[in-house]
Amino acid sequence: MEKNIYGIIQDWHELLKNGTITENEFNSKKNELLNIEKKKTEEQEKQRINDNVEFEKSKSFVNNSILYTIGIICIGILAFYFFNRNDEEFETENNSVGNVETDTMLGNYIVQADNSTLVHFFEEPEINTEKKAYFSTNDTVYVTQIENGFGYVRFLNSKGQKSIGWLPLEKMIYCEECISEDAEN
Repeated sequence: MEKNIYGIIQDWHELLKNGTITENEFNSKKNELLNIEKKKTEEQEKQRINDNVEFEKSKSFVNNSILYTIGIICIGILAFYFFNRNDEEFETENNSVGNVETDTMLGNYIVQADNSTLVHFFEEPEINTEKKAYFSTNDTVYVTQIENGFGYVRFLNSKGQKSIGWLPLEKMIYCEECISEDAEN
């Protein structure tokens, strides 16, 4: 087992006391041993610092990797959301028939109906909710809301009967200068 530096210095000090070595030899040997110890300590400190730096780098790499992964997942979710949202909007636009300009305008419309082409009211803006009430003549109505290719209207016929519901926009023509009896402003 190797003696530590302080044990060796103590042994040399005993030799100095016994007169085996001179004080200059003792001081020279002591300084040499202390310089060796100092260099060892400095090297150990440098290694400890390098180890800490490497550890921090690896910790930082792991943290950055986690952040990058979370960022990529968020971007993926947003892209998926916007991609699907645009597909839904595209489908809605392509499923509605008629002029795109009139699909977004509220106001007066002429219902294009006659005895051979009836235009039915719908309970909801969905094709499978058809009501018994219908138009059999061209009449002017006021559309207060548009949804899913349908316009929501209230209509008062010549007999004073009121009908409300959704009409397909494809069966109506926007008419800016037309006047509806039941227009809501």
